[in-house]
Amino acid sequence: MPKKRLLTLNHALAGLRPWWWHACNVALHAACCVLVARACVTIARLQRPFAALAALLFAVHPVHTEAVAGVVGRADVLACIFFLSSLLVYHRPTSNKKCVWLSIVLGALSMLAKETGVTILMLNLAFDFYRCWPYVKRSICSLKIEKKCTGLSIRSIKVILSLALLICLRLALLQGTWPTFSPQDNPAAFHPSFFVR
Repeated sequence: MPKKRLLTLNHALAGLRPWWWHACNVALHAACCVLVARACVTIARLQRPFAALAALLFAVHPVHTEAVAGVVGRADVLACIFFLSSLLVYHRPTSNKKCVWLSIVLGALSMLAKETGVTILMLNLAFDFYRCWPYVKRSICSLKIEKKCTGLSIRSIKVILSLALLICLRLALLQGTWPTFSPQDNPAAFHPSFFVR
């Protein structure tokens, strides 16, 4: 859905001129790199030079060639932008109720760009649980629920219910069927050797 809107906007602004499409992909990839650097500083707590190095490695890694060079790869880039934005919003130091909902919306946009984008909701939940683990452990040992654990429980319920709703929405869009793939879509998945698959 977000990809279709962006492609329509690209066509309206520049027609079928390839340089414009490529420039848009490069700009989107640059935005991904900035978000990677930001995530490295705020989430991984890396020092700025190391975060810049991580973003540089992300920028020049050969695996991103197809996503930047071709229009088809734009779904990957958009999913990455929404994925990292959701991660950064959910784990803001001054998080509030609106941040959780905004993170869920960004996760939904990531899913609409590419199906695997929905995994950000599970990642946010897992990382949230990891950060709150000392409080959870203390609550279990003392048999007294701490305030941080209550917040974690509320956020978990919101995310899990939203995840279930998004999966149902995705199935409804596919008319109740799971996507089917052919050997042309993913030749390695259909290879006879288990080790190749």
